[in-house]
Amino acid sequence: MTRRHSGKSLGHSSSVGLILIDARPRRHEERSRYHSRNRQLDQATSQLNNFENSELPAFKQWFERELASPLSILRKLQQQLQELQGVVFDVEHYAGITGISRAAAYRQIMTAKAAGNLDQLWADVLKSNDPDSQVDDDCGEDPFATFRASSKSAEDHDEPYNEREARRPAETARPSAATAAEDYAKSLYRRLVRVLHPDMNPATGLEKLWEEVQQAYALGDIAELERLQRVILKGEARTIDLEAIPISDIIALRKVVETRLRALRKALREAKQHPAWGFSAKAKGQAKRQDLKRSLSGALAMDMQVMRAELRDLERAITHWAKAQMRPKSHAGRGRDKHRGGHSASY
Repeated sequence: MTRRHSGKSLGHSSSVGLILIDARPRRHEERSRYHSRNRQLDQATSQLNNFENSELPAFKQWFERELASPLSILRKLQQQLQELQGVVFDVEHYAGITGISRAAAYRQIMTAKAAGNLDQLWADVLKSNDPDSQVDDDCGEDPFATFRASSKSAEDHDEPYNEREARRPAETARPSAATAAEDYAKSLYRRLVRVLHPDMNPATGLEKLWEEVQQAYALGDIAELERLQRVILKGEARTIDLEAIPISDIIALRKVVETRLRALRKALREAKQHPAWGFSAKAKGQAKRQDLKRSLSGALAMDMQVMRAELRDLERAITHWAKAQMRPKSHAGRGRDKHRGGHSASY
């Protein structure tokens, strides 16, 4: 608001007055939204916990009991399928690396496997594959990398963090890293102070968190300050006085709760697709249990049908490789006749 005054001695002058904005409606709105999201979060958490801790275990127990026979067959098929898939996988990769036929690769692999020397066979392949040569980046990946990655667990290939850091170019390191870490710690501390300081938030029950913040900041423990921030933002300290903290912090609290709520709702949507969802209600009626049993029996039958088809395909491929090594070479005698001066047809 601007008001002009006139006077003989002062002439024309202007003064600017401050307009006070009442932030209470906005605070009330954000506070209500925060509490609403928390109620929805509690409800979704309760539903998911009930499914995971009650419905799902009860369903699994019933499932194992009512469909024990088809489950036993299915597990045997799965085991057979995994074994044959492993054989075919080895043959395909061995043939691709060595350049020999799949039948020859199958013969060598099965011989080594029977003798317990399969690991040595792969080691020999690596040694014979020109170990001094370097893989050209333009030529694509190492052809053996896929096999090594699939033959070992992910933990065997996990690289220590310090080794990865050691190989980073020196120019990527920031000379002001210490200063940046100090500034980041200060920003974390200021946010936590606005929420936890006794003068700004007189709510009880936060004294322990406040002491932990002070200790972590004194030690420069950024990881602990981040943990304490997560504790606050996740709404685990529900005793925060929302009238004492800035509206921006209330909005931050709400957004984190909404992020958790979205993740929970996604998990609930997936849980509702599981046959165990609402199992307690289904288990009360005999007709509903029978319908569920028929539905699951049909699904298991389809799975077994698919597995048997895959098994037949794999068995045909392996049988073809096994028979190929036993076929007589039709040109074996022709070479001997040529040595003796006989005539042989040329192909």
